[in-house]
Amino acid sequence: MRDKTSHSSPDIGARHPGALGWLLLAVAALGLSAAMALLLVAARTPGVATLLAGRIAFAEALVLHVNLSVLVWCLALAGLLWVWRRPAVGRLGDVPLGMAGGGALLMLLSPLVGGTTPVVLSNYVPVLDQSAFLVGLALFAAGMAAAAARFVVLAWPRRWPTTLGAVLDLGLCGVAISVLVAGAVLLLALAELPRGLPVAVYYERLFWGAGHVLQLAYAQLLGVVWLWLAAQGGGRWALPSSHVAGWLLAGWLPTLAAFVIAVALPVLAPRQAQAFTLLMVVGGWWLLLSALAIGLRGWRAVPLAARLTLALSLGLYLLGALLGSLIRGDTLLVPAHYHAVTGAVTLALMGGVYTLLPHLGGRRLATRLKTWQLGLYASGVALMALGLAWSGSHGGVRKTPGAPVDEMALAGMAMMGVGGMAAIAGVFGFVALLWLALGARRGVPAALPQPPDGKRG
Repeated sequence: MRDKTSHSSPDIGARHPGALGWLLLAVAALGLSAAMALLLVAARTPGVATLLAGRIAFAEALVLHVNLSVLVWCLALAGLLWVWRRPAVGRLGDVPLGMAGGGALLMLLSPLVGGTTPVVLSNYVPVLDQSAFLVGLALFAAGMAAAAARFVVLAWPRRWPTTLGAVLDLGLCGVAISVLVAGAVLLLALAELPRGLPVAVYYERLFWGAGHVLQLAYAQLLGVVWLWLAAQGGGRWALPSSHVAGWLLAGWLPTLAAFVIAVALPVLAPRQAQAFTLLMVVGGWWLLLSALAIGLRGWRAVPLAARLTLALSLGLYLLGALLGSLIRGDTLLVPAHYHAVTGAVTLALMGGVYTLLPHLGGRRLATRLKTWQLGLYASGVALMALGLAWSGSHGGVRKTPGAPVDEMALAGMAMMGVGGMAAIAGVFGFVALLWLALGARRGVPAALPQPPDGKRG
């Protein structure tokens, strides 16, 4: 039987300054990735690209942009939510943050190391094939694995979740388990791959399985944030929390299957690559089906910024899924697909951060500022994805700025340039709003009041 207890005061526990540290790491990564994106958009925009030819390091900027905008941004915000739900105690609790932050900084500074740096544009995790970057990447990965393991140990459910807080913990446990499985898949590939492979093949196969598992982690993180946003104000899920927990547990199955695939199939076998791809598709559609199944009641009671985030994020995710179904070969349809999907994740995380700011000691931001920023970013990503898709459908190729294309493809790239600049402006607007909010911090407040224990519907 579904009771009528409100979702508006979840049991999110005591605050800890470490949460602010994870937030600052995430926002710094997103802002720096936007700076790199300026170079990338300029390098692909007709007219501007000709002026900049030979003056920017496109490949190095692409490596840093992808790793900062997806890997560091998304996982650092997962770290924020893990510490938010289970605050770190003592200095040792901040070690994972120090490792992750140090690793991200080393990756950022690695292009300054002297000498020519080989760039490998491998899928999911492109790299600079030099010691500084690889050590930084390993340190960041170790920090995230430590944070994930800590959360699983502390938040593992002892009974079936029936409250909002317990459901959020279960969802965040799923994210943490996916991060840990991604690390395990990476280590298995590292142990199995022969060292004599061409460098491009080596890194592609090294990160293929782990990269696909990380996509599952991002999908689970997106689902958790959607649930959180839908519970703001007077919002209520259409299903009781105990049923929502079942949907979240179903989302763990692709992650567990990924580990089986990594163990059972050789890393260089085509069957393994195909199995991971299929698994990611299944995991993505599980997220959409879950969103539809869970539903939302009391839509009008949800604050405007949270409603806008939910609607635009779901729209971008659907656009990305549609573009993904149209991919035929290695064209610009591929980045069109993943920019829409990762844009959906980033937009949801931005909206989620806005709801947490007052509880981190930041000032409340005006609704109109948040909605303008969210709308600008979402429209920019959508236009950029559509421009890339248009160009890709007319022969535009990936990872090769300046390649000859016809006029129709050029029109798509012009659209991409306008959308990309709008999306970048949206990111800078987000960073500026956080600076405004956190610049007036009043200190870390006490925990929110605990809600009565009961089933949530």
